[in-house]
Amino acid sequence: MSLPLRPLLSIILICAAVFSWAEDDPFADVFAEESHATTGSETVVDLSGQMTYGPTLFMGLADTELADPVIISNTAEVKLDFSSRFGRTSFQAGLHVGVDTDGNNNSIIDFGVDELYFNYRTDFLDLTLGRFAIQWSPMNAFKLSDFFTQAAGLALDSGTAAQPVTGLHGIIYLGPLIVEGVFAPLYDVPAGDLDMAASLGINLYPDNIKAKFADPRPGPGWENPQTAVRLGFGGISFDTYLYYYHGFTNRALTTSRVESVEPPSTVTVQIETAYEIVDSFGLTAIFDILGFVINTEAILTIDAPIHLTEALDPPIGLVTNTVLGKAPLLQWSAGFDWEILGGFRLLVEYMNLHPLEELPGIDRALLGGNSALGVLDFRLPIGLLEPSLTVGALYDWSGHGLTAIATVGLDFLNGMTVEASGIYFDIFEATDYTSPFHELLEGDLILGIDATYSF
Repeated sequence: MSLPLRPLLSIILICAAVFSWAEDDPFADVFAEESHATTGSETVVDLSGQMTYGPTLFMGLADTELADPVIISNTAEVKLDFSSRFGRTSFQAGLHVGVDTDGNNNSIIDFGVDELYFNYRTDFLDLTLGRFAIQWSPMNAFKLSDFFTQAAGLALDSGTAAQPVTGLHGIIYLGPLIVEGVFAPLYDVPAGDLDMAASLGINLYPDNIKAKFADPRPGPGWENPQTAVRLGFGGISFDTYLYYYHGFTNRALTTSRVESVEPPSTVTVQIETAYEIVDSFGLTAIFDILGFVINTEAILTIDAPIHLTEALDPPIGLVTNTVLGKAPLLQWSAGFDWEILGGFRLLVEYMNLHPLEELPGIDRALLGGNSALGVLDFRLPIGLLEPSLTVGALYDWSGHGLTAIATVGLDFLNGMTVEASGIYFDIFEATDYTSPFHELLEGDLILGIDATYSF
């Protein structure tokens, strides 16, 4: 039986697309944020923050006892950001504290440092030392070159920040050419993927199979430093980047194996999260033709971890192991973003993933493959409000699953934003590549509400 990794990624891809451009313009000039700072003797100090509350519900679980709405999470969070600038030097600090409560009143308190770094910038050099986030991909959903940002888990909120790294980030400006490097000796590998079925009290394995969970997550250390180099060239209507990355994959990899068999009726399955080091090479091209923006990315990963399945036949019945193999993996994505009229915006993206070596037993549902995304966004200021409506759909050929989302939002002038979202998942055709978790989600609806106050 396959573990629920790919369906969660399918769902979050469309969430990421909707919310990423709702917060910022991801298609602004990618060199603009690296623009050269001006000098001055005045010290500038800024303090800002954000308070967010958002419940998320799972509705209509077919063929289970959980037919009524189930609370997946009920989160409240406060973020604080402090910045200080003096001449060419700046300091940035950001932290968050939150609590997440599920339907059984189990609470998890989360505290983290999102940013803590010093920056020094001249006309030719930009150096950052400390804890910072790196986001390189211009894509909305299929962010292949965001090596340092962990792949998102199941979430409906728009405030999910990029995972920070600790180290040194430098940029050299040579006219239209930039040379950029990142060295992160204390990089935190991503946390394990959320087992949503377990959180809802649903056992994906038969009742007579026991499951043991382990997550040997390596903490920050000096043993496996992360390094990356990016070369960029900016033209009048296009920007191009070349990449090299060495470090952990940007998502956790779940494996399972039969640990013990005790005839005649007991099987124990060990489910474990694995963390792999990879080498990746990539290319990104961005074309802006009169506001019609085309983005393309291609990433080749050497010896990428690939999920394989091994069918066993213990005394109590068939059990499937999910293990990791290694093969060269090519991923590419392409899409366009178009502001049709004032307030209307259309996004279309496509992603393809293909192992260059055909290994026996490749789990296509977990590996993924061809996916297409289409989203239409509409915004219209009316008095003191700015209502928005976003609708879209993602189709995943590997699992024959369709994910649809609709979001209604209101922005108030006093810094208050309210968003209500619904996600619907369905299967057109079950195949050998369709995981049981796809079938579990078939015809189900996830609802979320986000209320945010910025100050």
